[in-house]
Amino acid sequence: MKGNKYLYSVTQALLIVVLLWSCDSSDQHKSQEESVTEQSSTEMDTIVGIDKEGKPEAPHVQKSLIISIDNLASDKAPIMVAFYKSDKHFLHKKGRIKEYKFTPSGKTLTVSIGDVEYGEYAIGIYQDMNDNGRMDRNALGLPAEGYAFSNNFKPKLRVPSYKDCKFDYDDKNYEVKTSLIK
Repeated sequence: MKGNKYLYSVTQALLIVVLLWSCDSSDQHKSQEESVTEQSSTEMDTIVGIDKEGKPEAPHVQKSLIISIDNLASDKAPIMVAFYKSDKHFLHKKGRIKEYKFTPSGKTLTVSIGDVEYGEYAIGIYQDMNDNGRMDRNALGLPAEGYAFSNNFKPKLRVPSYKDCKFDYDDKNYEVKTSLIK
């Protein structure tokens, strides 16, 4: 009976040692798998695809959107640039998908925007002469501060539509040039 207890205790001890060793081994194996996975995902970020010959293609780098605005009313008042993605709420605050504030250093402003994905957009721009964060209007409701739109659209008797101002931003079309209407 004593021999069975001894054998039982030795068996339990061996089982515990084997379990501890296998856990330690699987943790090391898991760490190795994680570093391989991390390395592979890093490599995947730089390889876009495989060409017809089975060779990795070079990564695609998106060009920044270049916006040039001339005819500024002031070389100190901030320029507000708003991006829109659809006709719904075009030129209204809740329709903006991105908004930027730039301070010019002359009568023209050229900026490079790198955090907008390729796609179709329309841009509304105004120069905030009193830096109050909104487009001021006169008694008739017309803009009292200089403004501009993508496609250099110049409205005549109506507010422009998204369709009037929309443009495609891609590898070949990455510059927007416009003049402020005062």
